[in-house]
Amino acid sequence: MIEKELRDGLRGAVSDEPPLGFDPDDAVTRIGVRVRRRRATFAVAAAVVAVVGGAVAVQQSVGLGRSGDVEIATRPSPPTSTTTPSRPDFTWPVPGLAPPKRLSQAEADARGRALRDVVVPKFLQQVKGMSNVRAMPFDSTTAGPDDPGPNVLEGGVEFRDQEGDTAVLVSVYSARYAFPGPDQECADDPHSSVRNTICRVDRLADGTALVFNEAVGKEDPGNVIASALHYRLDGVVVRVTAYNYNPTGKGTPLQSRRARTTMTEQQLTAVATDRAFTM
Repeated sequence: MIEKELRDGLRGAVSDEPPLGFDPDDAVTRIGVRVRRRRATFAVAAAVVAVVGGAVAVQQSVGLGRSGDVEIATRPSPPTSTTTPSRPDFTWPVPGLAPPKRLSQAEADARGRALRDVVVPKFLQQVKGMSNVRAMPFDSTTAGPDDPGPNVLEGGVEFRDQEGDTAVLVSVYSARYAFPGPDQECADDPHSSVRNTICRVDRLADGTALVFNEAVGKEDPGNVIASALHYRLDGVVVRVTAYNYNPTGKGTPLQSRRARTTMTEQQLTAVATDRAFTM
């Protein structure tokens, strides 16, 4: 399989299958060109690295400890999963919550344009020293079999750091989308191409829940992603995901992977909990 075919796998990845415990392989996403959610992105990125015949060796494997310290190993060992269950006083779906009015496609597209206008300023409040920063289109899509939608907005920010081009992706899920609960987000999935190394659920002071998740590729632990998910009392869920590689499939495959993801847990949390991101 040549490099172009692998990249096309990113651009063409769309699935209408119903979610089972929320496997991102089955989620419908379009970010500018159609890009499959984080776990399919892992698989394609690993394959692109393999295409170049090992021209770039995986130099480091990264884990983020509970204290926030970065733990680096020169040769990655099989990671173990560290999960913390949600507190019993947080219930998802939110009890008694009536589903909001279904947005028309025009209304969802307008909301996507509004998110595109704010995503770069919100990103730059948290991340400094990046160049070529630009917003990615927030595409409105329909996910899941139970709602005609649109019920998801997906976009993000492209930028360049010291290693090269990369991106942070932002997903906003309407309360009409049956998003799995925090415990399901942290559950091990034997069919997934990634393995959680950290998945922690916290109850915030405002009664909402926050999941911080770090995962590595099962076949290539050099691929690392980190996500913050904010579960809100109005039923909206916001996911912000950073990578140690370029998730868009653009640029040269010879670009080395970073020692860690491009945003810290604190930075991801700040964006995910920002009320400017809603649907």
